[in-house]
Amino acid sequence: MTKPKYMGGLGFRDIELFNMALLARQAWRILQEPSSLSARVLKAVYFPDGDFLEAQIGTSPSRIWRAIVDGKDVLCQGLIRRIGTGEATDIWAMNWIPRDGLMRPMSRLQGNNMRMVSDLIDNTIGCWDMQRLKQSFLPMDWEAIASIPLSTRRQVDFWAWHYTRRRVFSPSDQLTGCL
Repeated sequence: MTKPKYMGGLGFRDIELFNMALLARQAWRILQEPSSLSARVLKAVYFPDGDFLEAQIGTSPSRIWRAIVDGKDVLCQGLIRRIGTGEATDIWAMNWIPRDGLMRPMSRLQGNNMRMVSDLIDNTIGCWDMQRLKQSFLPMDWEAIASIPLSTRRQVDFWAWHYTRRRVFSPSDQLTGCL
């Protein structure tokens, strides 16, 4: 049996895959540290009025920006919102249900006009409004939503990496099968 050849002596089998993981790491940094100099420069040039995750390549991108957008696309495959108050998480447009595959509700039941996850939380007792969940979602969705723990402290929603326990993106985690 022949051993696989590693690139560059660092133990990486596929240098292209490693490069994409590193670009995704740069996208993670822009998402997590929007006040950094590089994030502010990129925002000013490529998405001045928008959000990084919605940013497009544009008409005359630099090679760096093209590469970061490629990394962002890879990163988006495993990004998930962790719910605090639910006020900053769109039910239908963001990944927030912790499961493999589709991390959004499968379908909208008739009469469901709720938009934010906070609409699903009973703030008086600090838990999911089960009646609203059952009226608004398919059983597989409301069961997954009801299993999401809610914080007893008032905290903002935040982006996390779905595929690790620490919920932090790392290129080595990306290389172990999440790409």
